[in-house]
Amino acid sequence: MAGADITTHLQSIERFIVMVHGSPRQLSLSEILVMQAHVDAMLDEIVAGWPVDTSSSRDAWTYTTNSVVGDVSFTLDNRVEYVEFVHFAGDPTLLIDGFVPDVIDAHLPAMLADMKAEILATEIRIKANRARGGRGFIDVIQYARKAS
Repeated sequence: MAGADITTHLQSIERFIVMVHGSPRQLSLSEILVMQAHVDAMLDEIVAGWPVDTSSSRDAWTYTTNSVVGDVSFTLDNRVEYVEFVHFAGDPTLLIDGFVPDVIDAHLPAMLADMKAEILATEIRIKANRARGGRGFIDVIQYARKAS
């Protein structure tokens, strides 16, 4: 394996959307931005804690997010060949197997709470749009695109 991909599927968010929306839907722009802010914080913590003597692998961390129906997730990615072998001096535990998952796990509770709060706010906008005779989610995401 060259490099590392660590994907976290947010199935509880997908279930929450179905519960409050009544059916699956993609994330709105504001919900995506909440997810990205938390993944940015994870990446910052990983980079800050990564050994300096492996700066090529430290500086190669990136991420992608998915926000489509059935795939709400994020993937931390590092394409440096040796990244899967990096460990702290004196500790044989590979950072990919210990440190990185620990950072993700530490951030997930706040991320999920903030995403759920934003989903509820989006649902309020959807209901208000429908009450005015709009198309609901379609109008809400189109407005968000025009505003950005």
